Amino acid sequence: FAILGPILYVFFSDRTTARRMNVFCLAVAFASGVLLLVFGHAGPVFFLLSFLPFTVVESMIRPLGTEVLLRQKEGDTGAVSSLINFAVTVFGSVGMVAGTLPWPDFIVGLGVLMVLFAAASALFFIRSISGRYRVKDL
Repeated sequence: FAILGPILYVFFSDRTTARRMNVFCLAVAFASGVLLLVFGHAGPVFFLLSFLPFTVVESMIRPLGTEVLLRQKEGDTGAVSSLINFAVTVFGSVGMVAGTLPWPDFIVGLGVLMVLFAAASALFFIRSISGRYRVKDL
């Protein structure tokens, strides 16, 4: 199902703005985390149905973020690309370390991390569209 994200991104990129897609992806990610916390223990089907939307929007927001970040700097896109890949590696490592914390169980840990990281991303997004240093084309 992760392959649906880039396909949906390509489909919606001509039909809506990057800001709307970002808001949609963050809202779905947050809601998916809440659903996982509420219904994740009800069985494997409920776990799947709670986690599946996150899988799709997670793979949809990556090309969106890459495109927005590449538009920030004119010219040397190699440096921007390196910085993007570095950030993905660092944040992925932080997520893996957070996943190993002593959670009551895997489902609670995953749900809490999904909600926290979606909320943190939403706060960063709000800051990037309304702060002193605004992101272009967002």
